[in-house]
Amino acid sequence: MYRSDARRSSMVSNQVFFQMVRIAKENILLIFTVAGVVAGVVTGITLRDPDVKWSKRHLSYLRFPGDVFVQMLKMLILPLIMSSIM
Repeated sequence: MYRSDARRSSMVSNQVFFQMVRIAKENILLIFTVAGVVAGVVTGITLRDPDVKWSKRHLSYLRFPGDVFVQMLKMLILPLIMSSIM
């Protein structure tokens, strides 16, 4: 009787695991979005430490990825507007 109970519980745990994997695959965009927001908030809180004095060089290292991202968004907006007008 013990073996059948152990098999049954392992089958149930396998089913639960595969169901969780299926749900995670269906909601992968949501999971990555929430993870990105959490990572951004943690990074922002960490970088705003009042005891740390940032040099201009360090600030330029932090500013560069943001500037690249904004430029990519600008390059994306104009074609979208033009294609929706025409």
